[in-house]
Amino acid sequence: MNSTSLFERIAQIIELVLELKPGTVNESTSNQSVSEWDSLNHIKLILALEDEFQCEFEPDEMASMTSAGKIQEALKNKLG
Repeated sequence: MNSTSLFERIAQIIELVLELKPGTVNESTSNQSVSEWDSLNHIKLILALEDEFQCEFEPDEMASMTSAGKIQEALKNKLG
């Protein structure tokens, strides 16, 4: 899977979980820039990503996944 299609899938999941308008997520979208990205929605987002990509994140990975770009990095590392 190339980086563009990976990011598109990540962005769609973020938009779905956080109920954002389609096309609003970019690599800098973060828990600091989106008020809907609170601790509960962070857990929902992690679970949705794990389900979509059939993987499991460690607690330290979850804590570092604070932006769309960091999520992409974590998934690239996880998926190889």
